Amino acid sequence: MEFKEHEFFDYYQRTLKKYNQAQAGTTDLALAVIGHTHAAKLVKRPKNDDPNDHIFLMDCGSWVNGGHEFGVISGPEMAVCQWG
Repeated sequence: MEFKEHEFFDYYQRTLKKYNQAQAGTTDLALAVIGHTHAAKLVKRPKNDDPNDHIFLMDCGSWVNGGHEFGVISGPEMAVCQWG
């Protein structure tokens, strides 16, 4: 199965950038957590064309149709896990 980045990743990246700009440099969000896409995944992409700065999309999938995925964030570590 071929891995494809989330089709709405650009939307989340633009939204985080817009939010960060409105905070006048006091906030620099780099993680979007979503669910209900039925395709759990963790995506990492360069932020602002800087290869050392990244934005992350944590897609926690769903809890229906046999899906039991959830996201865990602890300090600098994050994972999408499956229950059961």
